[in-house]
Amino acid sequence: MQRKTRKSTQHYVLGQPANFTETCLPTNKDVSLHYVFIRNELIASGNANPSKMAVAEKVASDIEAVWKTASIPTVTHKSVSNKVQSCVSKAQLVTKTSSCKRSKTDHQDEEFDKLFDICTCRCNLVEEKMCTCPKERKVPQLEVAFLLDQRGARRMIIGGIDVQVTAKNQSSMQRKRKFEAAVEREKLRATESTVSDVACFSSDERSSGKSDSDDPAFDVDATRMGSQQMRRSLPRLAAECDRFNISNRAGAAIVNAAFKGLGFITREDQHLLIDHSKSRRERNKSRQQACQQTSVNTN
Repeated sequence: MQRKTRKSTQHYVLGQPANFTETCLPTNKDVSLHYVFIRNELIASGNANPSKMAVAEKVASDIEAVWKTASIPTVTHKSVSNKVQSCVSKAQLVTKTSSCKRSKTDHQDEEFDKLFDICTCRCNLVEEKMCTCPKERKVPQLEVAFLLDQRGARRMIIGGIDVQVTAKNQSSMQRKRKFEAAVEREKLRATESTVSDVACFSSDERSSGKSDSDDPAFDVDATRMGSQQMRRSLPRLAAECDRFNISNRAGAAIVNAAFKGLGFITREDQHLLIDHSKSRRERNKSRQQACQQTSVNTN
């Protein structure tokens, strides 16, 4: 196999294939040369004919790693890979230009010097203006100046770890994980409570020889509920549910069971029957009143 020389591998516009630096966001030129460098490495490792898709996937991962270091949100991996292939196709098209016409394509060097931009933000960013994109696509205010520099003069570089900002981000992520864990625990607790209530009621009905269809507290006729809805306010129910962290459905089931046992709910009279929606509305109303009272006392 004939050994390749630097002259044979050099692109007359872009130069020699090489890894792009990780201290700056890569340009179109950097991506094209990095693509050729990765392809040559795959060939040297034994893959005689690596597919364009496989090389583009590897290059896309390397690009995303640099943008992640800069804390700037990026588009999806598939979009980055497709953009890499498009950029490489343009570079290959320039390579096919005949030597007599190459002097007319010198202006294309400016196109390859532009930033390989995969940022999700599409705002008309200026340093004094914050990104107005949705949260998942928003560029952090601290990184706006760096992104604008990389799109223009490219004088800034990615430095070391900012201890204060990193600590702040880690605390934020930890709070977020704790909140998500608490939500999951609440969902599990509500599910277990509902299952326990259903099992308890089923065992009671089996012992009494009745089925759920004979239960006047829980077998609600929709036509009768239209004229026998629970219209009374239940502020104490809302307060106790919040106090003991009881779900809306469990709270409604407990009240219905108590009313049924006391004889307030019968097959003929179901106007005191409540559901989880009633419990939820009462809790929301109670919380709003508490907030208003707190605001009045503060003022």
